[in-house]
Amino acid sequence: DDKRAFVKQADLIIAATGHMHLLTGEYEYKPSAVVIDVGINFDENGKMRGDCDPGLPVAFQSPVPGGVGLLTRLALLNNLATLLKAKQKPGESE
Repeated sequence: DDKRAFVKQADLIIAATGHMHLLTGEYEYKPSAVVIDVGINFDENGKMRGDCDPGLPVAFQSPVPGGVGLLTRLALLNNLATLLKAKQKPGESE
């Protein structure tokens, strides 16, 4: 019941649990809500799926695959570059 209440009120929903069908069309959503699906699951046919069922009645839902994966990799590379620059000794070239 708590999840239903939170989902109904949410402007932004980020799902990253690793459980398929966490959010389905059975829930009530704000039409203006945004759903970011970070979950990675594989169905019985080996197809990649998110935590949320596709086609939820919201303003935007990130696709799986092809959603946040690229942004995650870019953020990790950016953090790595920042770390390497911080460990550089003064006078070393970049």
